[in-house]
Amino acid sequence: MISREKLLIILFLNLFVLNWVVLNPVQQSTYFSNMKNHDELFLDNNLKNIKYLNIQTKQSIKKGILFAAAEHDLSVRLIFSLIKSESSFKPNVVSPVGAKGLTQLMPQTATKFCKMPESQIFEINKNISCGSKYLNQLLHDFNGDLKLALAAYNSGPSRIRRLKRRNYTEAKPYISRETKAYVLAIEKSYLQTV
Repeated sequence: MISREKLLIILFLNLFVLNWVVLNPVQQSTYFSNMKNHDELFLDNNLKNIKYLNIQTKQSIKKGILFAAAEHDLSVRLIFSLIKSESSFKPNVVSPVGAKGLTQLMPQTATKFCKMPESQIFEINKNISCGSKYLNQLLHDFNGDLKLALAAYNSGPSRIRRLKRRNYTEAKPYISRETKAYVLAIEKSYLQTV
C-alpha cells in the first residue's frame, strides 16, 4: 500500500510533467535560458572571490564547467564543488600521488578513460571535461549513489567495488578517513550552493 506522502509526491510529479508537456517551445526555451543564466551568475559570483586567479583563467574555468555540465549531464554546482575540493581552482596543481589539474586526474585515468595525452592534462577545458565524464561514469557504476561515486573518485573505483556494497552507510566503516572527509567536504560545498 502506498503511503499518503508517496501518493502526494506522485501526484505532484504527474502534474509537473503534465504542465511541462503543455508548455509551448517558447516557454521551454525561456526556462532553460533562465537556468543557464542562473548557473552563469552562480559561477561569476563564486569565481570572482578567488583572488589568485586572473580574469582569463576564471573565464576558462567558467566555460569549462558550463560545457562539461551540459556534455556529461551533471550539475554545474556539483562540478564546481568537485573542483573546489580537488584543487581549490589551481589549474596546475599536482598532488603528492601524481593527480593533476583542476579535477585532479591521474594520468592513467586521463589517458585510458578520456584518450587524453598526458601533455594535455593541465588544459582547463579538457581537464574539467574528463573529470566530469569520469564522475558521471562513476555515478552510473554506483547506481546514482553520489557518496559512493565521490568515494570512488577519491580513492579509486576498484577499492570501493571491493567493498561489495551499494550503500554508502554500510560501506562507510571500510572507507578511509581521508575519503570520508573528502565526500563530506564536497557534499557540504554542493549543498551550500543548491
